[in-house]
Amino acid sequence: MKLPIRVRLTAWYAALLAVILLGLSAFLVLQLRADLEDAIDREVRDGSNQIARGYVREGPQDFRDVSSTVLPTGSSAAQVVAPGGRILVSYGEPLSRRLIVPKEEIAWALAGDSRTLTVRLGADRYRARVVPVQRRGRERVVVVAESMRHVDESVEQVLLLLLLGLPAAVAATAVVGWWLARKALRPVERMTSQAEGIGIDRLHERIEVPQAQDEIGHLAVTLNAMLDRLERGVDEKHRLITDASHDLRTPLAAMRAELDVSLMEETLAPSAREVARAWIALLAQAPGILKVCPG
Repeated sequence: MKLPIRVRLTAWYAALLAVILLGLSAFLVLQLRADLEDAIDREVRDGSNQIARGYVREGPQDFRDVSSTVLPTGSSAAQVVAPGGRILVSYGEPLSRRLIVPKEEIAWALAGDSRTLTVRLGADRYRARVVPVQRRGRERVVVVAESMRHVDESVEQVLLLLLLGLPAAVAATAVVGWWLARKALRPVERMTSQAEGIGIDRLHERIEVPQAQDEIGHLAVTLNAMLDRLERGVDEKHRLITDASHDLRTPLAAMRAELDVSLMEETLAPSAREVARAWIALLAQAPGILKVCPG
C-alpha cells in the first residue's frame, strides 16, 4: 500500500536534510580537528625551535627557562636526549621522566631529520617534535610534546552537540515539511471534493480555479475544460435522442393505430392476430422512444 503523497514528501524533506546535515557535520568535525591539530603543531614547532636554541646557547638552565615560557603549563613536556636514549634534562609533566618518543625517532633525528608525530603517553595523545642539536660538539635531541586532550575534548563536545541537535533539526523539518505539504495539497483536496460532487445531473457546475497561476491552477482549468466537453457531449446526445424520438413518434404511433384497427377486424386470422399483438407489445417495450418527447 502506497503512503499518502504528503507523507512521502515529508519523508523526502527529512531524509534530504538528514543527509545534508550529516555531511556538514562530518566536514565540521574533521575540519575542527584538523585546525586544532595544526595549531598544536605550530606551537610545538615554534616552541621546540626556541627551546633548542636556548639549550645550545646556555645549557640545561636556559632549557628549563625557555620551556617554562613557551610551553603550556600542565599539558606539555620537553626533554634533551642523548644518542642512546638517555634523558639528560627534562621539563614538564611527570611523563617527561621517561622517553616521550620511541628510540627509533631519536635515531632519525640524529641523522638530521626533524619530525613531528603523534604519541600516546598514559591515557592521552601528544603531538611531539624531535629536533637534532649540537652542544659543545656533542649530538643531542630536543623532544617537545604537547597534550591533545583539549583537541579531543573539543571534538567530543561538538559531536555531542551535533548528536543532540541533528535529531531535533530533522524532527522540526519533518513537522514543517508536513505543514507545507498539507498547505500545498489543500487546493487539490478541495478540487477533489468538488469533482466528487459533480454527477451527470450537475455537469453545469465547475471546479473553483485558484488565484495562483501555478500547476494547481492549470489542473483546475484542465478539469473544467473536461467538464465542458462532457456537458456538450451529453447535451448533443440528448438533442439526438429528442430529434430521433420526435421523428419516430408519428410513424410508430400510426403503425400501432393500424395494428389496433387490424385487431378489431373479426375476420382476422388467429395467427395474424397473434402477430399483431406481438408487434404492439414490442412497440410498447421500445426503450423510451415514445416517452422521450411526450408532446
